[in-house]
Formats: sequence, structure tokens, C-alpha cells
Amino acid sequence: MWLVIGLGSMGLLVGFLAGMSSSEIVKPIITLLFAFVGGSIFVVLTKLSGEDRNLAGKMLASLSLFCAIGLSVGLIINRHQLFVPADIREKVAEACLSTNPPAECTLRAGTLSQVEIIDQKLHAQPPRITIDQAYEQLHSLLQQPQAEDSK
Repeated sequence: MWLVIGLGSMGLLVGFLAGMSSSEIVKPIITLLFAFVGGSIFVVLTKLSGEDRNLAGKMLASLSLFCAIGLSVGLIINRHQLFVPADIREKVAEACLSTNPPAECTLRAGTLSQVEIIDQKLHAQPPRITIDQAYEQLHSLLQQPQAEDSK
């Protein structure tokens, strides 16, 4: 039973890591790495007794669970810059709320659309714009003619 839980949690961890990745090349690498580890476990398991298999399943479940928890905590710390001094964090927040924020302002690499920038300004703590201002900015975006390459 523990072996099934352990391998299931390892599969959950692989999916979690692949889903949180911002690079497309990381997904197959993570999958291949865990497939190699999982395949190696099956080879080793044929040589283990029932009690040792139970222990191996518990160890695998523990590793996967705490790796996923650690990844989540690391993302939260990184995203909210909890280990960065407050004065530097404020400057970074201003840069991220500008009209051309750096790529590290998002979990996934890339630039923010104008709509996302308006949304971030509205939901910032404290809010940088009011609901009425957000509405006006969104309305003006909709009034702009579309670019030829976005059609």
C-alpha cells in the first residue's frame, strides 16, 4: 500500500514541477529524470522484502510530499520577496507595476499585457488605482484600433 502511495505522490510531484515550470524544455527533462528514478526503484524493489518495500514506499511518499511543500514555500518566498529588505522590495514593486515591467515580475517569463498591468495595479496592496480608474483604462484600451499582427 505504501509503495502505491509513494509512487502516486512521485507522479504528483512530477506533474507539479512540470506545471510550475516556466520553460518548455524543463518539462520533458523532469519527466525523464523521474522516469529514470522510478524505473530504478522497480529494479531495486524486486530484491527487497515486503517490509522493506513498505519502508521504501513511505520514504518515497515522504520525499515527494516534502519536495512539493518546499517548492511551494520557495515560490511564495521568491514571489513575495520575503527575504528582501523592505526598501528594495518597494522599488521592485514599483518597477513591476510600471508600463514595461521586467520579466522577473511574473512567475512565467514574458511581458505583461496592458490588461494584466491594470489588474495588478488595482489589486496591489495598497491599490495603485481605483475601480473607476481601472474601468476607464480598460475602456480606453478597447477603443484603440487593433494592430495588424494581432488579427
